[in-house]
Amino acid sequence: MCGASMVKNNGSPRYNFLRAIVAPSGATTRGVGNLRVVGSIAVVGCIALQFLLFCEYRFFCKQAEQLRTLQHEYRVSLALLRKCCADAGERSNRHALDEDHAGGSDENEHASDLVRVNREAPYLKQQALDFFYKQNLEYLAHSFDEEVLVDYMQQLYSCAQKKARSKKSGVLKRAGSVHANVQAKRKKALVTAKTGLSGQHDFVLRWPLAKSTFWLSSLFGSRKKANGAQGFHYGLDMAALKGTPVLAAASGVVHEARYASGYGNMVVLVHDKKYRTRYAHLDSIFVRVGQRIQRGQHIGNVGATGFVRKSGKDASHLHFELCLLGKRVNPLYYLRGGV
Repeated sequence: MCGASMVKNNGSPRYNFLRAIVAPSGATTRGVGNLRVVGSIAVVGCIALQFLLFCEYRFFCKQAEQLRTLQHEYRVSLALLRKCCADAGERSNRHALDEDHAGGSDENEHASDLVRVNREAPYLKQQALDFFYKQNLEYLAHSFDEEVLVDYMQQLYSCAQKKARSKKSGVLKRAGSVHANVQAKRKKALVTAKTGLSGQHDFVLRWPLAKSTFWLSSLFGSRKKANGAQGFHYGLDMAALKGTPVLAAASGVVHEARYASGYGNMVVLVHDKKYRTRYAHLDSIFVRVGQRIQRGQHIGNVGATGFVRKSGKDASHLHFELCLLGKRVNPLYYLRGGV
């Protein structure tokens, strides 16, 4: 108030400067107003955030209470189930003991009914004679000879031995034939591995990479996945430097040339009604769908696109597949052409 009176009563520059300091300008007033608005918004945001956090806390408290209730019910049900199982086990054991006692008495009662079979010649002769006399066949009893009975029994025994030997020889023959079939299949598999499936040469592939530019990092067959589980690898992995040219293994038509999940950039060539080849994880593709490709033509470059596994810094490799009538087979059986 004193400053204002000084400014009002005196018009010197000194008092004008003090007046400018005491009375703020319009820009300063607007800046203060903006700060107040921003502060109000921040306060409202904090309140809203606290309200949301409180709602979440209440929700999770209810969920935890429900889980505790379910846990208690589960424990009660489990205790009842164990009690029922124990009661059932006791009843079954008691029933089994009762049956054993009953069965034991029956066996004791019928033990006297069991008759031991006697196959000795004198006993059999006496039984035969008793049978002849009971049936009024005395003439057969007088002509009955014990030696004949012994010879007959020996003949029966020899016949039984011959049958057993013939049966054993039949089993051995079948086992020998099975072994021969297994050996033949193994020999056929070796021939297949060297000359192609079933020895046929209707389709021959060339290596899609120059032999001096790659090494086989994974073969066709079972292998462990990245998580340690057992899996199956349906192609050949040829590790090479990024940018190595990929060549068509045989002449055909481009069926697919795109990016696919897992395979990355890939090219699929259709060679005829039976065979298809796939080139996956390419860095770049130089062909288009429907284009006719010649054997050995440059179709792309080696890369590491898609899902790849690596043990070093660079995971670049070519995943090469061969499909026969829609089923993926081992390409090594067909890769016999020069590069």
